[in-house]
Amino acid sequence: MDRVKVFPDSGARWTNNNAFPRRVKTIFPKKNIGHLKPKMITCTMLTVLLSSLSIFIAVVENRAHKARVITINSFTYSLRLALIGTSLLQGILLIIYWSLRSKVNKAYNMFFSKSGVFAGNDCKKLMAFEFILISIVQPYTYNTVIFDNEYNFVTLDDLITICVLCRSYFLFKLLYDASYYNSYRAQWVGNLTDVENMMKFALKAFLQTQVYSFIIGMLVLSVMFFALIITTIEKELHQQVRTYSDAIFLTFVTEITIGYGDTVPSVVVTQLVSVLTCFCGAFMFAMLLISIQNTIDLSDNESSAFNDIKYVIDSKSLNKLAVKVVQNWWTLSKMRKKNLPRFTQVVKYNKNLAKFRLTRMKNNAGHNTNMKTTIYNMGWTSRQRTKQLCKSFKELDDYEKISTALLKKQLVISKKSTFIEMNCQEILENLTGVRDDKNYVRLPSFNPRGSSLNNNLASLKKQKDMAVKRLLMRFSQSTVYDTEDNLTPALEKKK
Repeated sequence: MDRVKVFPDSGARWTNNNAFPRRVKTIFPKKNIGHLKPKMITCTMLTVLLSSLSIFIAVVENRAHKARVITINSFTYSLRLALIGTSLLQGILLIIYWSLRSKVNKAYNMFFSKSGVFAGNDCKKLMAFEFILISIVQPYTYNTVIFDNEYNFVTLDDLITICVLCRSYFLFKLLYDASYYNSYRAQWVGNLTDVENMMKFALKAFLQTQVYSFIIGMLVLSVMFFALIITTIEKELHQQVRTYSDAIFLTFVTEITIGYGDTVPSVVVTQLVSVLTCFCGAFMFAMLLISIQNTIDLSDNESSAFNDIKYVIDSKSLNKLAVKVVQNWWTLSKMRKKNLPRFTQVVKYNKNLAKFRLTRMKNNAGHNTNMKTTIYNMGWTSRQRTKQLCKSFKELDDYEKISTALLKKQLVISKKSTFIEMNCQEILENLTGVRDDKNYVRLPSFNPRGSSLNNNLASLKKQKDMAVKRLLMRFSQSTVYDTEDNLTPALEKKK
């Protein structure tokens, strides 16, 4: 059925996109059916109260039979009459409810192409189910035994009591009718957005918004419901389940999938009920896990805030790493400043330095001394110092490798952290300066802000080249007389 089109009057015009024509506003049944919704909810609420009373009466009447031979007395008669009376009142309330519902259907079918909850077939099936549910009552004087042997004792009264327990369905109906997702405005919006089945949509929306309340209520009601069924069937067997508290314990332990095994059902029917209890518990736990997962999932705004806060936390840890890098640089520079003046004796491990050194020694000594003679004539102390300084030079290179590796790691991380790139220069300035009144040492500035890995490695190479230049300057200013173990010709010339 296509959607009914209502045309405005000839003089009426659309004022904006959200405005309705005058005739649509007139036909829209807001004033006509607005008072029907509270009446429907009131009928459902009274039906729930009568259902609770019917369940109580049926359980008391069933528990009144304490022997296998059922005797009908005045107390049983009165309870069955009360159960029939509550069922009749529920029938009257259902008639009123569905008459109001039919008026709503007629009003909304004028506008809704997909009536959803107000669909005729769905309403007929639901109405038939509710009338059948309230019409199942125990006959006034009729009673029979269905199973009677050593392990089974089930009467017709037991089965009818179980059917009466199913009237707890009206509690869910009340929650559904009172939900805003079942309101007239929600039905209108759902029809405009082409929702296929508004009843399923309303149930899904209720579970989305009230999932924890649904799980808790389902747990309590299912435990009470299945415990009543188990107690009703096994009351005459006097096995392990003797009281209602035993049945509650058995149902609860079975539903949460623990199953201690100290209390077990002894009848086939109650065993089937226990299986249904297991499925119900698995369903509720699955719902609980899904709801917890949906709860801990972050929205877009929450994800953005989480990333910003985590960024600050990671930046603090990156600061510590940057401090370690700076400390290694500072130690490296201190070793250079301490050991470079003593590298004047290193002639074997650098060809350029050895050649320059021998040239200076030849010119200042005033005689032709070849390399072998010069090295041979070096004293034992100078040779030992040379070995020691060469060892220090090797350690210096190891420090440089370590610092280079740390620098690479820091720079790779700093690409992802602007916080480190902006504050690393300040950390370097605070940590590389040794505040001393007599001797103030400050390293050359090292600024990784906006720099790439190649630039910083080039800075490392530049620092090493500067150290070599300082060595050359030291050699250029030094003479043979600077050594502790001077050569013999030089000593003679000095004297």
